[in-house]
Amino acid sequence: MLCFEAFITNAKKSIKKLNIKQGKYNNKEFTMQILKTKNPFWTMWAKIIKKDIYLKAFNMLNLKKEIKINMAEDALLYYPLTILSNEIFYLTQPLYTQHVNSNSI
Repeated sequence: MLCFEAFITNAKKSIKKLNIKQGKYNNKEFTMQILKTKNPFWTMWAKIIKKDIYLKAFNMLNLKKEIKINMAEDALLYYPLTILSNEIFYLTQPLYTQHVNSNSI
């Protein structure tokens, strides 16, 4: 799994840092780094994940066929993805910008 920084902006400020050093981690090391941060970054859009690992993580949720999730799936999948990823690379370079519009729905 590849994780990277992102700029998150609104009209007043821009947030970037997770305070994780750039480098290669195993899943236990990375989980410890995330648990130490003030604002865990659960979003999938700041990660590149192999399709087979994503599908295995989703199956680990063991959801019944009639249950549909339409929000918070990022947080639900975060730890199964981390467990299944033997190596996690973290880049401190922001590769994505998300602008939060306070006037949106």
